[in-house]
Amino acid sequence: MRSDITGRQSIHALPCSAKFSLFVTPSWAHDLFLLFQIVVTNSNAWSAIGHSLVSEIAMTRLTDSSKIFVKDLLPSNVNGNMSMVSSWADYMLYTDTNPDGYLNWNWSGEHHYINIPDYVCQYVPNRDCLDNNCIDGAIQNYTRRLANTSLDHVQRQEALQFLVHYVGDVHQPLHVAFTSDRGGNTVRGNFFSVRTNLHSLWDTHILQRRIDTDFNQSAAIYFHYLTTLISSKYVDNITQWLTCYNQTLFSACSALWAQEDIDLVCKTVYIAEDAHFMNSSSNFTLGSNYYYRTWPIVEYRLIQGGIRLGKMINLIEEYGRYTAKATLYNSQPLLIVIVTVCVLHIKQLIIV
Repeated sequence: MRSDITGRQSIHALPCSAKFSLFVTPSWAHDLFLLFQIVVTNSNAWSAIGHSLVSEIAMTRLTDSSKIFVKDLLPSNVNGNMSMVSSWADYMLYTDTNPDGYLNWNWSGEHHYINIPDYVCQYVPNRDCLDNNCIDGAIQNYTRRLANTSLDHVQRQEALQFLVHYVGDVHQPLHVAFTSDRGGNTVRGNFFSVRTNLHSLWDTHILQRRIDTDFNQSAAIYFHYLTTLISSKYVDNITQWLTCYNQTLFSACSALWAQEDIDLVCKTVYIAEDAHFMNSSSNFTLGSNYYYRTWPIVEYRLIQGGIRLGKMINLIEEYGRYTAKATLYNSQPLLIVIVTVCVLHIKQLIIV
């Protein structure tokens, strides 16, 4: 197991068939409605639209210099749009989206989640994230790597793409959940008569139903609605959401975010409409009661993820500029000495 998680290859190194099909048509970059049509087979994360929404929200929070920073790092054909790479970390793992290289990325699979002992409602890093091989450790690692200006462009591009995805993942409550049912994957039943499992219900079905029924099936309309909530309903929550109690690594407070997840899992996610605690031994039947109780949670977790991701990138970009200026400032005395020596040498040559 590695304590320092690194990538194996850049997206540019993948064969064309393994890259995002969206890259073929750059005009799609800002069309969230079309992104809504994407289906990520076997995905164990927010649906593609969920990750896109987190990324789009984050982009509304970026400073002008951070937008340039992101655009310079990401592949040129996405034009700085983080939503275009927001599911990259999932696509690398599966045979249908990366048939020629998925085996090279198997090591990253466990970095999408945290397994918590059954019915224990507390995240303990030393117990649940051995050798930093979990989503908390991955976020910490790739935050450091993105901020490390000594790494090459490909390594920092990869770090950004992982971060964009993992910050989205860690705001889906069932990415920090119980070991035996694999984060709700083996808790099965029906949601409005649709056969599913609890994990997929939170990944996709709640969000999709919200968009379909209340926003005319338009993810673009829903995105604009979320941005209005940020400046109205949740405006007084932002400072608290960005507070990091135990960590100061560019506001990458992933241990706290993981604890938020398991709190939601224990208090809300597993509670069925008849108030019993759902499990793998019996099928659930969920409908309006569960839906109206949970979609507000999905909504504010998407917003939290976007706001926090944007803040992290702003701080990392600012740190990079500060470091560059400090390096330049510290090198000036040496430069003056070199220039002075050169001038004196030239004068001596002239005299001779």
